[in-house]
Amino acid sequence: MCMLKIVLTIFISCSFCPAAMSKAKKITTPKYIRWLEERSMLGEAEKLFPCVSGNGIQWDSPYAIPQTEKVSRGNIPRAKELYGSLPEQLKDPDSFASRIKNMLVIREKYGIALAKRIEIPEVQNKGVVIMVHKLPRSNEVEITALNFGRDKAEENLKLDILSSMTGCDVLNKGPKIKIPGSGELPIELGALEGKVLVFSNPL
Repeated sequence: MCMLKIVLTIFISCSFCPAAMSKAKKITTPKYIRWLEERSMLGEAEKLFPCVSGNGIQWDSPYAIPQTEKVSRGNIPRAKELYGSLPEQLKDPDSFASRIKNMLVIREKYGIALAKRIEIPEVQNKGVVIMVHKLPRSNEVEITALNFGRDKAEENLKLDILSSMTGCDVLNKGPKIKIPGSGELPIELGALEGKVLVFSNPL
């Protein structure tokens, strides 16, 4: 969930299209926001904190040196660090820090910070958010697709702007995708998964 929030923050900080904003207001109803909050990392933490609040001894393991095989003085299992030290993380391409680094490289490479949001398509799964952005290069379109749900989700887009474009999921280095002239694009998302799809037409 934390990674999804970061993907959302990194890839949607771009200029807003009035039409897209109008549709966004319909999607982000208080009930829907509450549904997302209940299933977020913070929502989970709110349910669990009474079990550990005031029991600081669970953190008596040195930072970045997990000792999960031992228990604390209060016979509570030692907490495992969520992330290791930064130097160690950067050695692992699948670590949290390395994935953030990759996102920032992609954001810079495609000029996503300067993109214009042109569409927020309606979706079938209430845990899914999809946003379509026009990138600075005139022949490129980027799609951010996020699944905040705990189950797999499938969505089917049909956008004229995608007609006959070619691209891939640049975040996860997915296979090449060729969109037909109809502009139809099926998107499959695993639980708590995000994709960044970049498409282009030859100049």
